[in-house]
Amino acid sequence: MRKVLIIDDYLEITEMLASNLELQIPDIAISIAEDGVTGFGKCCVEKFDVIVTDYNMPGLNGTKAAKFIKESKFSLNKETPFILISAFIPKMQEKDELSFTTNILDKPFRVDALA
Repeated sequence: MRKVLIIDDYLEITEMLASNLELQIPDIAISIAEDGVTGFGKCCVEKFDVIVTDYNMPGLNGTKAAKFIKESKFSLNKETPFILISAFIPKMQEKDELSFTTNILDKPFRVDALA
């Protein structure tokens, strides 16, 4: 079973992603975190196959969450691929904070791009 963590502060987007992934990937278990801090906590107690995170979230944004998850001695997901989703990608590409992500999807995107 593939385990996916979705980190996003908009419940509607999280639910849409989860339900579409469940339709496309039959053997999948999805966990949800409403912010980067909660996502970090989940990554300290559970190993995921992939983590999908939004960039723009209050408190700990997606790239900072990815950095903490990759570098923390408590994380079980130091090698887990990250997919960053955001409508702010053009502004972010000048920053080196993208180095902790494996792939980047610009909003809006097709859910099958995640599968």
